[in-house]
Amino acid sequence: MLCVNCGVALYEGAAFCAACGREVGAGMAQAPPRKVAYAGFWLRLLAWVIDSLALAIPSVLVVAVGFTLLGLELPPPDAPFGTLPPMRTLLPMEALFLSVHWLYYALMESSPWQGTLGKRALGVAVTDVHGKRISFARASARFLGKLVSSLTFFAGYAMAGFTERKQALHDIFTDCIVVRMP
Repeated sequence: MLCVNCGVALYEGAAFCAACGREVGAGMAQAPPRKVAYAGFWLRLLAWVIDSLALAIPSVLVVAVGFTLLGLELPPPDAPFGTLPPMRTLLPMEALFLSVHWLYYALMESSPWQGTLGKRALGVAVTDVHGKRISFARASARFLGKLVSSLTFFAGYAMAGFTERKQALHDIFTDCIVVRMP
């Protein structure tokens, strides 16, 4: 059943709408359901490309500053090709890189914009399954879920092309959807 006032789905046996607070009466007419336009795989991939470009400069700056402040070093220029930095360098660098990305995605998706710069540019937003803005905690969990989606050889992302509500694995974990904005 949907709220007559705001159209949000009501929980079974609810006395009040969680979104607008209107009392749910037994004889209350049901609001017509809204047609939701989900953002599909290719639109989301394009948003990710835009976000990757937007994150490139801040990521390099944060890692460079981190290297300087932590006194980390890369392999010398005369090292053989493919020589990896020592673990004492690699792990902090990855932690800094991951922190920049986590804060970008979690802060932007839980903000009133409900999406990153790439999503905003393409007119899509991240919401919960009821169409409401997600919290910072849920956006953080969604970001961590993206790591799981990546560990499945990106099959978790590909799911957005095949599921009914165009949800990737990390969206299913966190009860989120990505929708086109009207």
